[in-house]
Amino acid sequence: MPRNLNRRMKNSYFIQSLIGLASLLSITACAEKDEIGDNSKNIRFIEKWIEVFNKRQQEEDPDFKEVQASGRGIYILHEEINPEGVEYQKDNYIVTDYETRDLKGNITATSDKELARKLNFPVSNSIYYGPKIMNTLVQTTYAGFLDGLQGIRKGSDRDFLIPSWLMTVKQYGSAEEYRQHKTDQSDVIYSLHIRDIVKDVNEYQLKIMEEKLSAYGLEAKDTIRKGIFYKSLEVIPAPEKPEKPEKPGNQEKAEDKDKVEDVLDSTRMDINYTGTMLFRDYTTAAEKVSTRIFDTSIEKTAKDAGIWNAAAKYTPKEIKFGTKAEETTMGTSTVIRGFYETLWQMRKERATKAIAIFWSDLGYGTKGSGQSIPGYTPLVFEIERIVQKPAEK
Repeated sequence: MPRNLNRRMKNSYFIQSLIGLASLLSITACAEKDEIGDNSKNIRFIEKWIEVFNKRQQEEDPDFKEVQASGRGIYILHEEINPEGVEYQKDNYIVTDYETRDLKGNITATSDKELARKLNFPVSNSIYYGPKIMNTLVQTTYAGFLDGLQGIRKGSDRDFLIPSWLMTVKQYGSAEEYRQHKTDQSDVIYSLHIRDIVKDVNEYQLKIMEEKLSAYGLEAKDTIRKGIFYKSLEVIPAPEKPEKPEKPGNQEKAEDKDKVEDVLDSTRMDINYTGTMLFRDYTTAAEKVSTRIFDTSIEKTAKDAGIWNAAAKYTPKEIKFGTKAEETTMGTSTVIRGFYETLWQMRKERATKAIAIFWSDLGYGTKGSGQSIPGYTPLVFEIERIVQKPAEK
């Protein structure tokens, strides 16, 4: 569990303060909803919330420094800054453990699996819990969240409150302008433990992939292009063409006798596959790269990985090729780019077994896939083509 979140769990006073604040303030007029387009009541509610929060913290700790608004109007409730950590810069990516709470103290999201289990959140091997990679581009990140990152460093903890009017990606010229604009978001408290600060997320992923190459029998030279490593493990040579008969008159008969059937169909194939995600495990001293199987067509593999689903059909999947690589389908569905590029390379090299590792630009991108795969995650696919041998004559 992250240091900051562990401290919060052990020191329940912080949580009780939030719950107590909500109980106290919920009976005041400040808790009433604002009219459409008007933040005035919520502004007064936040100001009162901070006033009572400061009072309660000072009662617990006389040396507590009063919390005041910073940036465009967020409130840093607590922080422990690691002075030796790399400092966050504009447009960097952060790798962070996190919790979010409402102003009643209720935890609404967490990256910690054990905490999720205690809170009766959905927990299974099919759901990823762990540090999340977040981009912090101005055009895609809430203004209040960006303010909450200012001055933070790798290895640091910070809890900060973002008022609802700063939960927007819109850019205004002043804090007052933000206060004048309503959003459809709620006030939220973020608790972050910054695991890493990343300038180039592709290079970050590339290092993760390179650290796992040898474990999958790959080398740095086994690459189609930057961002995807590939290796054919087993191949079937192309059939030899029959020699032409010396006498043209016997050509048809000779071809029928000597023709060699190609066991590989160039328009389709049946495959078994296993998909694995790669991620850096920051709970280990060496921050080693870990793996987790997220999908497979093989029932035993699914059971061993703890992702077996009674509703799933664990049978070989039919792949059909179009005239272009991106037209490749599995069943009736299209597939991610790294997967279809792997299949086309198998087809080209006549491979019956192959392995590929590729970064998220060829996978599930910045958003990931549901609860199983977070954004910016490199993937491994092990694929075996099912080949039907021709009947003996």
